[in-house]
Amino acid sequence: FEDSVRLEVRDSYRNLLRTRRNYDSWTKNLEVAERRQILAAIQQKKGQVTTRDVLRAEEDLLEAENSVTRTLIEYATTRVQFLATLGLIRTDESGLMHERKEPFRFDLLSEQYNYVAN
Repeated sequence: FEDSVRLEVRDSYRNLLRTRRNYDSWTKNLEVAERRQILAAIQQKKGQVTTRDVLRAEEDLLEAENSVTRTLIEYATTRVQFLATLGLIRTDESGLMHERKEPFRFDLLSEQYNYVAN
């Protein structure tokens, strides 16, 4: 049982790190896309690029913005899953989730119900 819990925590943590790296990567891509879009607009005013080039830069910017949003949502979801794996999430009466200051302890639950595990 303990090995499976450790494995689950480790996998959940790896997923958290992976989604964070994806978010950081797309954030950098967004910065590049913003600069490319600005540069394309300036170059168009000087007659150095076509409207097609500007539109392509704007399309790339929109794709980067959408990807940043998508990966941020993935990271937030993975973070909640990781905290739940650690027992650090609780829900209140209205169904809202809150982070616990300390992990949920199943031994307290067994004491409450006078249950002794073999």
